[in-house]
Amino acid sequence: MSYELANLFLSGVSALTSVCQAALDISDRTKMLKKADFRLATPLQRGGKSVAVIDGKLLKEYDKKIRKAVSQQILTLRAEPDTATCAKVAEEAQQSVCFYLNEIKRHNAGHLSTKQLQDWWASYRCNDLYCVRDSDVT
Repeated sequence: MSYELANLFLSGVSALTSVCQAALDISDRTKMLKKADFRLATPLQRGGKSVAVIDGKLLKEYDKKIRKAVSQQILTLRAEPDTATCAKVAEEAQQSVCFYLNEIKRHNAGHLSTKQLQDWWASYRCNDLYCVRDSDVT
């Protein structure tokens, strides 16, 4: 009987220790994610070696719009087997991404301040012509 009580006590302590370790692990992971988000946001503001001219909040909003267009294209490619629909979404994504990249360049002395933005510029075959999306005209 005394062994049962001791085993019960040790099991309780062990379970409590496991819960504490899990909580500390989650806390550490949250800190690492916050640091990673900060590191990702910093080049957007500083542009690597050169300081960007564009306002940080404006750049962040343009970045969100670009990421949304890219994500929408990826989701459509995963879900839609129809090539006509995929082609239409790809064209819309190209127009949207290029529009926002041109806006960034327009507000940033003609430069894209991060490697990611430059990669999107090349990937979506953007050019320096200022284009307005149909949805922005109305």
